[in-house]
Amino acid sequence: MPLSTTSSAWPHRDFHKPGTDKLKGSVYFNFANQFWNTRNPYAQQKAPFLLKEYGGSVSGAVNKHASFFLDVRRDEVDNGSIINAITVNPQTFAIINPFTDVFRTPQRRFGINPRVDYQLNAKNTLTVRYGLNRANIQGAGIGGFNLVSRGTHQENKSHTLQITETAVLGKNAINETRFQFFRTDSPTVPNDSSPAIQVLGSFNGGGAPAGLSSDARKSYEFQNYTSIVSGKHSWKFGVRLRRESDDNISRLNFGGTFTFGDGDRAPRLFPFDIPDCSGLTFQTPITSIERYRFALIFVHNGCVELELIRGGVGPTQFSISAGNPETSASQFDAGFFVGDDWRLRPT
Repeated sequence: MPLSTTSSAWPHRDFHKPGTDKLKGSVYFNFANQFWNTRNPYAQQKAPFLLKEYGGSVSGAVNKHASFFLDVRRDEVDNGSIINAITVNPQTFAIINPFTDVFRTPQRRFGINPRVDYQLNAKNTLTVRYGLNRANIQGAGIGGFNLVSRGTHQENKSHTLQITETAVLGKNAINETRFQFFRTDSPTVPNDSSPAIQVLGSFNGGGAPAGLSSDARKSYEFQNYTSIVSGKHSWKFGVRLRRESDDNISRLNFGGTFTFGDGDRAPRLFPFDIPDCSGLTFQTPITSIERYRFALIFVHNGCVELELIRGGVGPTQFSISAGNPETSASQFDAGFFVGDDWRLRPT
């Protein structure tokens, strides 16, 4: 399983002498809410929305040999996740059609990117850049048929370290050496670890099928490029070495999923919704939500699993995944190039 490899993008940097920058900076703030939003026709109340974005940057000289740059950003977004489903009241066993609810899903993002340029000597310049980005979502996956219990807490954190050394080899030659390390961690934690429940065409409840999962990637890259101007020729050559690894843990459906579908027979009920656990049924069609409702009634009155199956109210399907949820992969590649731009004439 090859990993996706894309060329690393080092930020463009104007070549200037470190230590000559003047102190300057900027700040910003952006705000929005649901005031101008319309209400969703499937929700009884207007979905909440709140957006706050703020940050800024500052740059300047540390001393006569070094300059710095710092960029910070913080985003806070609260979105309304609208649930529009058909459910069963667990106390009265009455079917709620429709069942609507609005759940607030907070999203938080933070990023900081400091950089330092240092003049080692008259011909060598060192640049060190670090980037930290973190995203956090509480209640991801909620909305539509998915109830609150199906939500997950998703987090993504990435670290990027870039080191660049630029050397002037002469009047017509420049060498640039670059190193980059990149790491990202993406854990997923379910709100509920119980088996998932899927009632076709009505709602999805129980635990989140994703389970406790995570993904961690590491990437190392080394580059060395040289440019030489010689007469009518501009030579460019270099080498690139890359290594990437991915450690993934996926517990998708490790808790199991109970699926309730339509049926061709309904169970017999005595007055006050008391079931006949002996399994007597009527040959009448039964919808998926009615099947689930009858299952709750049977369990509430002490019927066992076999009696649910005889009564035609048990789940139509149960699926579960098992085995080793962890997998790892890595790859390494190397590349070399050489090119020549030949100016035949001044024009």
